[in-house]
Amino acid sequence: MGLNSLHIHWAQKKPRPTNKGKQTKINAVTLLVMVMGLKDFKYRSLKSKCRVRRPPRARAKASARGHPCQLAKPWQSPKSKKHEAKKNLVTLHWKALPKAAELDSAAKMSSNDPLLQSCRDLLCIAKGSPPSADKDMASHMTITEALAGAFQANQACEDMPDSMNEVYFKRREAAVQFAPGDANKNSILDEKHCRMLGILMGKYRMKNKDESQRQIVATMKRAVLSCRYDILKEEGLSMLRKVVRDALDGKGISNYVKAHGAGALKKLKDPWLHRLVYEILKVPQIEERLECMLFQTAFEESVAKCSRNIDIMCEALMTVNDNRGCLRELFNIAHRFGTALNSNCLAPQAPQGFSIVSLERLAQTKSTASPKHNMLHFVLAMMKPEMSAALFPDEDLKALSAAKSLKSYTVYQDCAELTEGFFALREICETGKYQSNTGEKVKIERRRMTKAPRDKEETIDSDDCFHSVIQAFVEKNEDKINQIASGCFAAFRMYKEKALFFDDLGSVYPPPKDDHDSKADLVAVIYKLAMQVRLHLTEVEQAVTCLAMQSRRATG
Repeated sequence: MGLNSLHIHWAQKKPRPTNKGKQTKINAVTLLVMVMGLKDFKYRSLKSKCRVRRPPRARAKASARGHPCQLAKPWQSPKSKKHEAKKNLVTLHWKALPKAAELDSAAKMSSNDPLLQSCRDLLCIAKGSPPSADKDMASHMTITEALAGAFQANQACEDMPDSMNEVYFKRREAAVQFAPGDANKNSILDEKHCRMLGILMGKYRMKNKDESQRQIVATMKRAVLSCRYDILKEEGLSMLRKVVRDALDGKGISNYVKAHGAGALKKLKDPWLHRLVYEILKVPQIEERLECMLFQTAFEESVAKCSRNIDIMCEALMTVNDNRGCLRELFNIAHRFGTALNSNCLAPQAPQGFSIVSLERLAQTKSTASPKHNMLHFVLAMMKPEMSAALFPDEDLKALSAAKSLKSYTVYQDCAELTEGFFALREICETGKYQSNTGEKVKIERRRMTKAPRDKEETIDSDDCFHSVIQAFVEKNEDKINQIASGCFAAFRMYKEKALFFDDLGSVYPPPKDDHDSKADLVAVIYKLAMQVRLHLTEVEQAVTCLAMQSRRATG
């Protein structure tokens, strides 16, 4: 079935009659429509669009030859029209071949191809003949096929009709349709703030699909005034606080409303996002209120975290009490050993004892006669077996490891921030003022509905429940804060007592704030000592066992 006959049928005005017993021809487009199942495809319009458009001169030459589709030169539409027809089609991202002139001429010659020559030599050797003797094989080395032969022009192939392209490969429209003219509108909020507020309003809209944009803005404002944490959760409050803080610093929306009025917010891009920020900014001391609300949402989690960290730290410090007698013997033997080594020389003397941070020197001082052993091996070997075996069991190592990962100063800092934040809320109930993180005290006022004259009492917004919510929160959680404060004090009093036990308060107290601090964390020092003791004690036991076996063999 030839494709040229299809065009003859389409060009004729009258349909070609079909006879029974003869095979009916089906054109390619009709077959594609039947396979794809496109029922609503307009066949008549497709026929008209799929005709081969030819210039008059080409049609005259084709009719003279007797075949209407054999053109002297293939006609091409102007470039501008081609771009217009394909601008709504999908894009095929492919890699174009380089031009023939850009290719290396040596790469085109297969006779100089080292890979083919190597393959030829291997084949000749397999046949049992020398590589240069096989002339037939050398003739096969020449490749006559031209480059890019697969893309040579073929008169028999045809292009896909434009109407089919528009149906099956039409570019999809954008999922989000912007209102006409939004791209030209200005926005006071930056893109990041709009995205954050869009997420906040979008999450609420998913649960309340019946509410309009105006109602959502009013609900968000009432949620801030009445401290509705079921509407504004911790994540939403954090995003709102960031936007409000930047809006207060820049004062862009406030200045815009003063200059143009609140109604002009509709002319901005994303008008309801700007309206939300504007309504939130009308709440008095909004930044301080959001800070207090964030503290309340994270309070239960912070209390649980601080309580857990205090217990872990106290459990780790209690390991010193459990190993007090064994540690005293270890330090005394090490002190005497070190004094004997440093006697009658210029090395530093330590008549009162040595610093706890010098414990690592015991493992670094190697024996000259037995380099695989160090001073800590000998100290543990000189201890009583029952005393050395009782040093730092496995449960003590687990407790010290957990406390070391927390870091002592971090435990203190978390407890201090929690208690100070709660005391700041309690001060609002007592004096009406709030002390922020900057140290400045700000009076939290109630929101007024309208500005009343001097001789009349101001009307307070009934939705403003901030002070009553703070009062109830303080009364409910005051006992929890007292427990956290007491636990923190007990933990660091125990920390100081252990530092005094090692007679080295200046090296480990107070705990270091970071790794650049000159002091060391007592919990980390004890954990490192415990790990070294357990490792060296195992090696000492192995050495003692080997010596016992050698002595038995010598006596036996």
